[in-house]
Amino acid sequence: MNKNNQFVGRIGNVVFKQIGKTIIVQSSPHNIKQTIATKKSSNEFLQCSTWAKHLRNCLKPFLNDCSDTFMYKRFTSAVYNAIQQNNSLPKGERSPLNSDMSYLNGFEFNINSPLSNSLFISATISLNNQNQIQINLPEFDPKTAVNFPKNICDAELIFYIIASNMVSGKAYEEMFIRIPIHYDLDTIPETSWSSTEIPSEHLIVVCSKLFFYKSSIFTSKEYINSKAFNPSQIVYVEKSN
Repeated sequence: MNKNNQFVGRIGNVVFKQIGKTIIVQSSPHNIKQTIATKKSSNEFLQCSTWAKHLRNCLKPFLNDCSDTFMYKRFTSAVYNAIQQNNSLPKGERSPLNSDMSYLNGFEFNINSPLSNSLFISATISLNNQNQIQINLPEFDPKTAVNFPKNICDAELIFYIIASNMVSGKAYEEMFIRIPIHYDLDTIPETSWSSTEIPSEHLIVVCSKLFFYKSSIFTSKEYINSKAFNPSQIVYVEKSN
């Protein structure tokens, strides 16, 4: 019995499993003889789970433990879905470096507060011939481009870039740009930015987030982002040349 006087664990062939705040009751799975195809699919999903975990670990500073509870499951499924779109290679040979990972574009790290509900403009992002990420954000009016929470007038728009070698499992590049936004400003000027040269054969993931905060002449910034409210999204994915 757990602290809420609920069954958890196994009793005979019945399993009590806690998912969130709910106890799920299910029968124990029977051993199933897998075919070669199902073994390959199972191994590929296991690989996707490993890659997804690696990418999430790279993004820990960006996420700051403010994603929704089941983000890790949704992200693993998103990575697996992107791999499955690769019909040119057989199962077991597909990976993030030989598949179109742009299917991750638009992935929300917190479904309680999608970035698309708070930011109504988008940046133009590309990878040039020198393996540099280029980000161009047009001039915009904060009053119409940003959905400020009640009694909040200050925000920061963050673009965070990681470039990971999916073979060695190391992230060699971590960069970000920070654009301050204030509600009372008429316009925020156009922003153009280029990264340093990124090594070849790396998976590049660009993420964007809005930080909202209260400001005072007497205190430092008081950020209001939390697990309940943290608008953040993947906005660009590409493999370096």
